[in-house]
Amino acid sequence: MKNSILFSGRQGTGKTTKIKTLLSCLNQSRITEMTFKKFQLSIKSELSSQFDFIAIDEVVEVGDIEYLSTNKNQDFILIVGTQKTVKELEEIDLSMFHIVDLHSIQTCG
Repeated sequence: MKNSILFSGRQGTGKTTKIKTLLSCLNQSRITEMTFKKFQLSIKSELSSQFDFIAIDEVVEVGDIEYLSTNKNQDFILIVGTQKTVKELEEIDLSMFHIVDLHSIQTCG
């Protein structure tokens, strides 16, 4: 099982920037960015053959993150961004994710 990454933080804490920075360091031919809905409707075996990394930013529903957490046996790594707090997700098995909690970071303004 490959470990995926979950960026959790309020709007303006840099989730999207961190995801884009991470993606820029990877083999561009083996990454894709998609919406949660597109990922949900896709054939996972086809994604596994095409991509090593799949970025899904702005995941808004707890159930969507739960769905993503069930994709443990795929040959790609998910890089996910959400405004949900880790506390809001505590009833989900997040063991497949490295969690980057940005909620404690202060923003200007």
